[in-house]
Amino acid sequence: MRLANKFGLPVITSLTPPARIPASAREERHIAEAIAVNLREMMLFEVPIIAAVIGEGGSGGALGIGVADRVLILENAYYSVISPEGCAAILWEDRAAAPKAAEALKITAKDLLELGLVDEIVPEPLGARITTPLKPPQI
Repeated sequence: MRLANKFGLPVITSLTPPARIPASAREERHIAEAIAVNLREMMLFEVPIIAAVIGEGGSGGALGIGVADRVLILENAYYSVISPEGCAAILWEDRAAAPKAAEALKITAKDLLELGLVDEIVPEPLGARITTPLKPPQI
């Protein structure tokens, strides 16, 4: 991103990282510091930055690359500092409360647009989401 800024090129980030790294590993790898540095650096860039939330944007890492002039989100994606499952585990001590947590977090594309946290919802064509891994064709 620094090179893009240096050469006057726009930056496009794709926000998809799920929150999957255990807390102890995050601390050992200084992830919080890396996210903070990234936030600071991106705020100082002079080139346009576009962030696209295209799946699970449920982590601090997603927020760490989400400083942008325009934030787009696919209509079925979500964007939050924590996943609904992680939030439910903390607040209700039960991951099964994830739907209740998702509602409280207001993380849907529609909610985020209404709150002014994203700039535009990008419609997805019918059948665009792949829910099972693709199998190679039989020869």
